[in-house]
Amino acid sequence: MHWKQHRYPHPAADAASSGGKLYTPIGVSGDDAQYTLGGAKIIVMLLSFCLHEAQALELSRFPWFVLRGEYNLGPPTLDGPLRVLAWSLNVAYGGVFPAVGPCGDALSEARRKQANKPLAGGPYALVEIRGDWKWHYEIFRFQRNYNPKLVHTCHFCDATHRAGRHQFSKFEAFRDTPRLSPSQFITKALGSYVAPLTWVTGFNPEAIHYCAMHVVNLGLAQWINAATLLALLDRGFFGAKTVALAARLQVCTLRFRRWCSLHGIMQSQPFITVGMLHMGSAAAPTAPELTLKAYHGRVFLAFLSCCCEVALQSAGDDSELQLIAALTSNLAHWHLAVESYPRYLLPDQATRLWSLANRTCLLYRSLAARAIRAGIYFLELRNCCWRQLGTWSTSDFWVPLLWVLDSTFQVLAGQVLLVYATALLLGSWNNFLGAYASKLKGAGFDFQVLAGHMLLVYALQRCYWARGIVFWVPLLRRVLDSTSKVLAGRVLLVYMLQHCYVLGSWNRLLGAYASLKGAGFEFQVLAGHVLLVYTPQCGYWAHGVDSGKLLQ
Repeated sequence: MHWKQHRYPHPAADAASSGGKLYTPIGVSGDDAQYTLGGAKIIVMLLSFCLHEAQALELSRFPWFVLRGEYNLGPPTLDGPLRVLAWSLNVAYGGVFPAVGPCGDALSEARRKQANKPLAGGPYALVEIRGDWKWHYEIFRFQRNYNPKLVHTCHFCDATHRAGRHQFSKFEAFRDTPRLSPSQFITKALGSYVAPLTWVTGFNPEAIHYCAMHVVNLGLAQWINAATLLALLDRGFFGAKTVALAARLQVCTLRFRRWCSLHGIMQSQPFITVGMLHMGSAAAPTAPELTLKAYHGRVFLAFLSCCCEVALQSAGDDSELQLIAALTSNLAHWHLAVESYPRYLLPDQATRLWSLANRTCLLYRSLAARAIRAGIYFLELRNCCWRQLGTWSTSDFWVPLLWVLDSTFQVLAGQVLLVYATALLLGSWNNFLGAYASKLKGAGFDFQVLAGHMLLVYALQRCYWARGIVFWVPLLRRVLDSTSKVLAGRVLLVYMLQHCYVLGSWNRLLGAYASLKGAGFEFQVLAGHVLLVYTPQCGYWAHGVDSGKLLQ
């Protein structure tokens, strides 16, 4: 049964399908654990039988290596034991007791008597390498991660944080993203250090499994729980906003305990305190994070889902709360499905798990996008994701845009930041006029073209917030370079944002261009100007246009 449903190519699966040997699937895992009150840790590596469903965990996972954490220096320390492990796993795959040791050394007399005899229960095949991100990095030393300086973010596939078909935030295209073969994994995802586990017969990067508890319960769920709790607190669900936050969190904890008791759910959650709700600082704000234990975080998520359903009954048309309720409900149902389904999934069970996980990601992305458009921290999302969130993201367009803007549209980066900050804080066109006169210009900035600045801010106010073009400010910081000279292209760019792709009239744009030029602006008619205006006007925002064809 196992080899019939095995996901990735493996010689043991081929042998089973051809009526040959039947291999016992095994897995290895590792983690660190605190063993003293002072915080000292040990590293533990374990071997497990994947198909053995024992009642007690200690009967299915067997430690074979233990090391005090202070003695671990990374690859220089772990490479030796991992080489022995790789040798042993290859011997187990052969199914015959070895005649010599891992380094060619002689065996003891008792072991020599077992040489060349079949291994009990063998042969064995490695199919799972389990652990959290820290552990996998410890043994593989991946060279791919979410670093803006790197192109690829994933050591399993060609996903990238940059513009293109394989942006990692395009969850809908996940199945179409090319996966790395074992050889590509070694040459592309690993650095100069090649982990010994890649030498094991049948190794495939898909054998690397991440701990769902760390990824979901101690990762995604902590951000979702915090965002949901804050949304309910903001709507007065756990008491009036005039009541101290600590008191409202106590009310929340008491309701959570009663809810668990009503449904027969075991829990030992202490009172939730303000210290558990991490918000960062004013100087370095972060997305809110509620740091509960893994089990309690999973149960608390289901509780918050029920709270959202109750709050919606009196909230009316609260679109944000509707999205939050859908997000918490989807993730809670995913947890229930994972816990109730057997190891061998039926097709409909696998489809349901996939559907719940994918919908959770899409809802998370939608809520993160709403928060970004509002200029607030709500759900954790790296800045480089901002221009990749959903259908309104047109980041493929920025490659030709950067080429066009590189040497034409220039403005002092500080001006852009101040203008953006003023528009963000004041939020009013009339308020900005006063702020411009009293603060910005009075501060000594030389705004040569007043209308250009006004158009810039107005475009940010009307289009940035309403249409979700959240990446304009980072974009302007990059391409509107280092002087206060405002060329016509800049005004035209802003005018395009403010009017052209909304009204959809090329003739109106030409008329506006002529009127602005007649007003004394120094316009340089470049092909880039036409590209910048004509592209959005002709439906790029809605349909997408090949940037290469545009440049041609």
